[in-house]
Parts: sequence; structure tokens; C-alpha cells
Amino acid sequence: MREPDLLTTREVAAILRVDPGTVKRWLAQGVLGSVKLGRHRRVTRAQLEAFFDRLEREGSVPPAWPHSHDAAARRKGSTP
Repeated sequence: MREPDLLTTREVAAILRVDPGTVKRWLAQGVLGSVKLGRHRRVTRAQLEAFFDRLEREGSVPPAWPHSHDAAARRKGSTP
């Protein structure tokens, strides 16, 4: 059996030239597929290629996270 190519969030971030936190948010939102190994997420080459295919079709990536003022409001326990 061939070993799957599993990439860490840092490796994916380096390939995409984005912050590792952005990759983690995309994983949490389901924008980028992953597999869970214990407490860690890994992205297969196939999942990364599917992400690129989607990017080519749609022309952009959805925002990585709500606006910062929305996140601050959530931390304070209020809704925007």
C-alpha cells in the first residue's frame, strides 16, 4: 500500500503563502478538506488539489473568518 501524502497546516500555509491560522480557519469552516489524526489535522495532496480546482472555478477563496469586530463581539458574549 502506498503512503498518502499528508501535509501539516504549516506545510499547506507555506504552499499557499498564507498564515497557518488562515489554513486552520479554512479547515474548521470546511473550505479545505482534511483528515484528523489524533488531535492533529492533515491535508492530503488530493484535498489540496480539490481546493485549487475549486479556487479556479470560483475565482476566489471565501473569507477566512468573520470581520474582527464580529469576533470581538462573540468573545464578549454579545451578538453583532
